[in-house]
Amino acid sequence: MTISIIIPTYSEELLISNLVSYLFLHGNDYLKEIIIANYGNDDGTTTSLKDTNAIVIQCKKKGRAYQMNEGAALASGDILYFIHADSLPPKTYCQDILQSIKKGYNCGRYKTKFSKHNLGLRFNAFFTHFDLFVCYGGDQTFFITKNLFNKINGYNENFLIMEDYDITERAKKLSRYCVMNNTCLINTRKYDNASWWQVMQANKKMIMLYKSKTNQQLMVDTYKKMLAKKN
Repeated sequence: MTISIIIPTYSEELLISNLVSYLFLHGNDYLKEIIIANYGNDDGTTTSLKDTNAIVIQCKKKGRAYQMNEGAALASGDILYFIHADSLPPKTYCQDILQSIKKGYNCGRYKTKFSKHNLGLRFNAFFTHFDLFVCYGGDQTFFITKNLFNKINGYNENFLIMEDYDITERAKKLSRYCVMNNTCLINTRKYDNASWWQVMQANKKMIMLYKSKTNQQLMVDTYKKMLAKKN
């Protein structure tokens, strides 16, 4: 089996080149391709990837669900592996995913390790060891077999936020889901302008709105407002 990596990007020129180089370096023979589903022609994301072997597609509209579906449509691997630009899976990611497939899991994610250390982030990381709804975000990366992805019709493009929670819930109804026994390193840049408490409260609010099927644009606007930098 082979793995296709899909990374949705928007103004990620500072991170994407190093991530792609790292993924190729540790991908071994099981890595089929890396597809960058980029939105925006005026940023440096595409330019920063010119010396890599990544496949870059320019998406017509912004939105992770749409961009990841665009990348998946082009993928030729048996397994789709979705990674955010600010997440770094372990060097053994190919082996970990394939071993999970052999054990009968058709989708899953990693546990979390943050790039900065404090009590709040250690608290968050601890709970990613368990199969909990609050840990279905895409930061931990997400693998899924192409067959299962197609069976559930991929990401729901009506979702402007929480798309990872939605696809995980739908995938789990048809297949076994695992939390792999390794960690994904997550960049803590979202905490640069917002406190740990702000982020926690915003995430809690999003889960409540998601469960109540609130309008997606309202959810996005609420999330941005709650994470706005306080003077």
